[in-house]
Amino acid sequence: MSYLRGGDPAGEGSFRRRRLSERECRSWLGSHHEGRLGYVTGRGPRAVVVCYSVTNEQIVLQLPDYSEITQYSLDSQVTLEVDGQVSPLGGSEVVMVTGRAHRPEDPAIVSATEFTESWPPGVSTNIMCVDLTTVEGTETTPI
Repeated sequence: MSYLRGGDPAGEGSFRRRRLSERECRSWLGSHHEGRLGYVTGRGPRAVVVCYSVTNEQIVLQLPDYSEITQYSLDSQVTLEVDGQVSPLGGSEVVMVTGRAHRPEDPAIVSATEFTESWPPGVSTNIMCVDLTTVEGTETTPI
């Protein structure tokens, strides 16, 4: 979903791009806990910063009931983009997960998942999962 990123992620200058292996992508996802979730609403595409956790085969999100994300995303294809700088010289990595958003099929997933974000008492939440169907990543380094 191209609306997640605007412009060249590496900025100006000469850069070398390398495709990350699936193992490298999963490692990157596991070491980070925040990304941009892209989905489509009746008013067009949206991208929202979310906190996530990773299990063996899926991304798990805990979202407040008032969020429109579950209303529009459940049973639809979404994209989670996680990026960051990996060197002081401007190197970066971007990992994108594309898959179908759904409610957890196994209730044990919820109790076994540690979330880095907690919601205040009284705020009801929903759990949404995204299967790691397509995982792709790119490392950009200065030449």
